[in-house]
Amino acid sequence: MMQPSSTTEPTFNPEQSEFDKIREEIDQFGEAKQGFVTDEGKAGWAFREMAKIARENQKTRDQAEMAIKQIEDWRDAKVGKNDSFYSYLEHELLAYSENQRQKDPKYRLDTPFGKVTIRTTKTPKAKITDATQVLNFVKANWNPHVQDEVIKRTEKVGITDLKPFINIAKGKVFDEDGEMIPGVEVVPAGVESSTVKPTPITEVL
Repeated sequence: MMQPSSTTEPTFNPEQSEFDKIREEIDQFGEAKQGFVTDEGKAGWAFREMAKIARENQKTRDQAEMAIKQIEDWRDAKVGKNDSFYSYLEHELLAYSENQRQKDPKYRLDTPFGKVTIRTTKTPKAKITDATQVLNFVKANWNPHVQDEVIKRTEKVGITDLKPFINIAKGKVFDEDGEMIPGVEVVPAGVESSTVKPTPITEVL
């Protein structure tokens, strides 16, 4: 009785010198001089290498985040202690100034090293005393549109945000005033887009 034949995916093990040459070219010029994936064996190898790179990059990010957290914890602890003492001194100066003004309404604390200024507001106005509490309240209670208006974020323009304010004509992108927007290109209709998705690996191959 004949055993059912099994097909195995072709494998490819590039010579180390070839691999090193490709990496060197990409590191130096941003691209390799010649194509590499010419059959399914090389394609499989490329996917495996991409998975390794993705895992290595994630490990690097994790290490960086850990180091950043340690630095931030050290910063917060040191700054927190200083802020506490700063607040104490500020309170003492304000209390002293107010106490002196109770005795003499015209008194103003003014020294070569600093002074307490006194201003009288003409109309009521808000002042943030705890930014974290305000931020949490806004996130929990206000709609996203208003949140975007009041919460400060890293400056970045996304194409999704641009869409309502742009027009495409003659292969160019213009704003509502007819000004061409630099740094934006037009992808013609009908162009296919492929995404490479290597399967994650959990152990060294």
